Amino acid sequence: MTDDFADVRAALDAVLVPATAPVDLAAIYRADHERQIRLARRWKRITVGSSALAAGVILLALVPKLDVRCNADEFAVRWGQPPAVVIDEKVVPVPQPDPRLPALIAEQHMQVTAMRATDLKYAEMQELLLALTTDVAERDKVQLGRIAALAGEIRAFQLATAKRFDQTEKTNTTLYNVVFNAKP
Repeated sequence: MTDDFADVRAALDAVLVPATAPVDLAAIYRADHERQIRLARRWKRITVGSSALAAGVILLALVPKLDVRCNADEFAVRWGQPPAVVIDEKVVPVPQPDPRLPALIAEQHMQVTAMRATDLKYAEMQELLLALTTDVAERDKVQLGRIAALAGEIRAFQLATAKRFDQTEKTNTTLYNVVFNAKP
């Protein structure tokens, strides 16, 4: 078997291999990288352009209906035109006074008069109450003076009674001693 393969080996060695130039892999990778960068830039430009175009179309669609107003005391942004103001030429009725108004005013006047009368009565009652309070205070002072004088008289009476009791007791003791201690 080795002979069979030896012929094959000899036949393979007899074939001439063409000469090839060396391959620069770094240059291939670099070229592919630059191509991908160009592609990314192209897509970026296409995206920005289409976005700008869409924004322009939207702006052109919105601007005619956009209503912006700026006054001294307000700022308003509205979509579309404001509704038309319809001015009705009807005659505005003149307000009529309420027919119950005179009766209500008369009733209120009576209530005010009644309240003033009540206030006067209240003031009179306050004055009477103040006079009564003053009178009671004066009477209390007089009564306290009378009570103090009466208490002094009672103390004097008690002292006089105590002296008489002492004298009576001394007299009784003396009489007792005279009667029972007398010698026959």
